[in-house]
Formats: sequence, C-alpha cells, structure tokens
Amino acid sequence: MASSSFHQVTAALVISLVGFFIAGCASSSLRVASTPEGADVTIVSKDRAPINAGKTPFELESKNYPELFSESFQLQVTKPGHSPISVVVPRLPTGGVGRINLNLRDVELPKVCQNQEESINSLAKGIAESASLVQRKRLDEATRILEDLAGKFGTVAVIHDLLGNVYFLQKSMDRALESYRRSNRLNPNNVDTIRMIERIERLQGRGTVGA
Repeated sequence: MASSSFHQVTAALVISLVGFFIAGCASSSLRVASTPEGADVTIVSKDRAPINAGKTPFELESKNYPELFSESFQLQVTKPGHSPISVVVPRLPTGGVGRINLNLRDVELPKVCQNQEESINSLAKGIAESASLVQRKRLDEATRILEDLAGKFGTVAVIHDLLGNVYFLQKSMDRALESYRRSNRLNPNNVDTIRMIERIERLQGRGTVGA
C-alpha cells in the first residue's frame, strides 16, 4: 500500500486536535493540555513499547524523548468517564514547539457494566493496543481487538471509527463503510467519519477498492 493512503487513514484517528503551531526555540517540545485536566497520556510510536507520559497538562521535551521527535507518533489520552482520544502528532523539526488542547467528552457505558472504572480501563487499554498494532501494520491482530471492543462497548463511536480505519487499510470496503455508518449514527457531528463515508461511497461508485 502506498504511504499516502496510510497517512490519510491515520489522519482519521485524530478525534480532536486544536491549534498546532511551530515557533523558534532552543529545543523541540510538545505541550499537551486537556479539558478536564488530569487525563492519562500514553505515547505510541513505531516499533517501541507504549510509554506512560503522565497526566495533563504536561510538556514533552526532545532532550527527554529524543527518539520521539525524529518521527511522527500517537498520543492515547484517557480519563475515567470520558471517551478516549487518539491523536497523531506529526514530526516536529528542531526548535519546534507544538501545542495540543483536547476536549474530552463524557461517555455513557452500557448499563450492564458491573464495574465502570474497570470497564473504562479495559476500553482505553484495548484502543491503545490496537493503535500500536496498526502502527506496526499488524492489522489482523488490531481487527480482533477492536471487534471484541465493539461487542462490549457498542455505543462508543470511536471504536467503530477505528475499526473502519483498519477495514479500510485491509481494503474491506463494505465492512469499513458499515463501521463508519454505525459511528455516524452514534455521533453524527464527526466530520472525519462523514468524510470517510463519502470517500468510500465514491470509490465504490467507480468500482475501485484502493485509495
């Protein structure tokens, strides 16, 4: 698969990214904040184990994480009672300063859940693990995890978005479209989801399966 197709689909993982800019300074850094504060942030990068970066607000500096600032990476942001967010961070050049402000939305878990905190932790862990597998192009494993999450947390729209992304990468257009449409029914205002639905419909309309 061409790299441009992979990046276009990966961009759909960015649920909320506000105000990213570059400015001159002595070293590269990334400042991450969220509303509400106190969200746990996990760093997921290619061919590396996930890193627990701490809670928002905080700042990542290149002198502490030099290996991260040489390539793009993902931030998995979770907080009990809120929908998890996966943010793709592009590579920062030397002397760059990035700022990310995230708005975490409340999530309503299924009423059958006996232990809400345990369920949220399971959801966040599964999403982080699947994102790491996608980065390493282990799509079949990511699919199994996300399908399991969809069975347990069917009302969480982001799961269906992520599942749609993986199906798209696997060129399974019908399944991808079904997942995106389900996400859209749960969260009709996600422009990234709508864009992917329209894109697949255009591809199917002209009889192609590739990006």
